[in-house]
Amino acid sequence: VGSAGNDNESTKNYPAAYTGVISVASTNINDVKSNFSNYGEWVKISAPGSNILSTIPYGGYAYFDGTSMASPLVAGLIGLMKSVNPNMPNSDLINCLYSTCQSILFQNPTIPGQLGAGRINAEAALACVAATINRAPIADFTASATSVVETTSITFTDRSYYAPTTWEWSFPGGTPNSFSGKIPPAIVYNTPGTYNVSLAVINANGNNTKTVTNMIKVNAKPSCV
Repeated sequence: VGSAGNDNESTKNYPAAYTGVISVASTNINDVKSNFSNYGEWVKISAPGSNILSTIPYGGYAYFDGTSMASPLVAGLIGLMKSVNPNMPNSDLINCLYSTCQSILFQNPTIPGQLGAGRINAEAALACVAATINRAPIADFTASATSVVETTSITFTDRSYYAPTTWEWSFPGGTPNSFSGKIPPAIVYNTPGTYNVSLAVINANGNNTKTVTNMIKVNAKPSCV
């Protein structure tokens, strides 16, 4: 994986332009080519590279721009894909990487075909790899908050992997108290107490359930004096 370069030109930049290297252009938060990023038919893929938070020496953090910020996102995604199926041939792995990219032609009409396959899509790429192996899904999720006052809503996010196709949520004490689907609505907790949350996921290879006991603590609203 190599950085395409930061000269805002289409001239080939090496080593990114060598055969066998995945050359990476940079995009901004709107999927538009970063104003500094190189481009061209030799570019293979794009990734966010504008205003990226990174570590700096002696324990600090700072924001940086550059295709050198974009290319590590691609390298990291490939590593994550490889972890799902370590035995997957590199050619198939790269095909999953390219074929699942988000098209950004609409956002970049003046340079069609010069930002590679598009902007990386980690979720889709991992699903593509997972589909190549016979593995049951693993349920996982997060919550926007775990301690709230009554009548507050909480948003839950699915983090399951190995490509589930069915999701069944259970929210005891919440409204609604159950939901079928990947993205549940905001759950409102009207009664003080401590509540479990459960998610069951299924695909053609099996099923898995995760239950977090006493995950949500709902406190009574302070009374007025």
